[in-house]
Amino acid sequence: MMWNRTIYRAALIILLLLILISVMTAFAAVNVVPSTRLDDNFYLITLEVEAPYTQTNFTVDNGNKFISIDITNESGSQSQIVSVDITWPSDNGSLKEILFGNQQIFDNEVSPTSVIIPTDSPWKEGKEAERLIDDGETKTLEFKFNSGAESSGYYIIVTFSDDYYIIIDE
Repeated sequence: MMWNRTIYRAALIILLLLILISVMTAFAAVNVVPSTRLDDNFYLITLEVEAPYTQTNFTVDNGNKFISIDITNESGSQSQIVSVDITWPSDNGSLKEILFGNQQIFDNEVSPTSVIIPTDSPWKEGKEAERLIDDGETKTLEFKFNSGAESSGYYIIVTFSDDYYIIIDE
C-alpha cells in the first residue's frame, strides 16, 4: 500500500511538471522571448519591444565633418531627448556640437571617442524646447566633429523622456 502512494505522488509531481513546462513553452512561443546562453548557468533574456521611434537616412558628410540621422516620433505624444550616449571614430577628432531639427542642443567640445550627455557634459543651457519632438514629426539629429566624419564606427543611444530609446550602430 505504501508503494502505491509513493508511485501516485511521483506521477502527480511529474504531471505537474509537464503542465508547467507546456505552459512556459506556450508563453515563450506567444511572446517571442529570445535568449542567449552566457555560460552553463546563466541566460540573457531580451524582450523585443517595438519602440515608437523610427530612424532613417544615416548620412555621413566627411567634407562638412558631420553625421546625421532622421528620427520620427510615432509615440502618440510629444517627447524630449533626455540623453545621448555616443562613441565615434578617433579620426573624427572632437565632437563639437549636436543639432536637432537644425537647432543647437549641445555645444561643449568633447575629446574623442565617447561621451554621455548630460552625465559627462551638459546640454546647452536654455535649449530644453529644442530637444522636443512632436508626435508624427521627423527631425534630423546631427553630430558635428572637428576633423572629419568617418563612414563607420558609430554607436549612439538616444533616450527619450518616455524611457524609449533608439540605437544607431553604423
